[in-house]
Amino acid sequence: FIALAAIMPFVSWGLFTILGLIASVTFHEFAHPFMASRIPGVIVDKNRITLNPLAHLLEENKLAKTIHIYTDSSVSKLSKAVYISAGPVSNILLGLLGLTLANLSGLTEFQVFAWLNFTLAAFNLLPIALDTGKQNYLDGAHLAEFLGFKPVSLKNALFHYVFSSLAGMCPTMRIAEVN
Repeated sequence: FIALAAIMPFVSWGLFTILGLIASVTFHEFAHPFMASRIPGVIVDKNRITLNPLAHLLEENKLAKTIHIYTDSSVSKLSKAVYISAGPVSNILLGLLGLTLANLSGLTEFQVFAWLNFTLAAFNLLPIALDTGKQNYLDGAHLAEFLGFKPVSLKNALFHYVFSSLAGMCPTMRIAEVN
């Protein structure tokens, strides 16, 4: 019983982190089609506008399923940027909620939830293409294209990071290239 009592805090932290990650990814992926469905000229799969985690998680070895959003030529770049940035914005809002709950309750679990969401938002805003297909762009890669930059591939980003680290330079990446 003593051993069980000793590991229970770690089990609860792990469970809280896993549930927090599922909730965060679900809200992130929900935000994209939810915002897109409010823009005239945008067609969204209505089955994806749900808070059911199973509708958003784990497709073909990816953490989140690809959201198919179709637009006609009347949809402005700004409108597209709004629904693309809705995911990271939802993570920032959840992070702020986590910090608020941590301050009100004193529970450090909410600080972990906040950190998790801020990290997800920052990661998703990286202008990196996970592969050559548009289906596997991070949100930041889509936003970079709208600003006239070419997203960098994950392979090139990792190569540059490793090379500059081995050369003793500051490991900065040239994130986007001008078209």
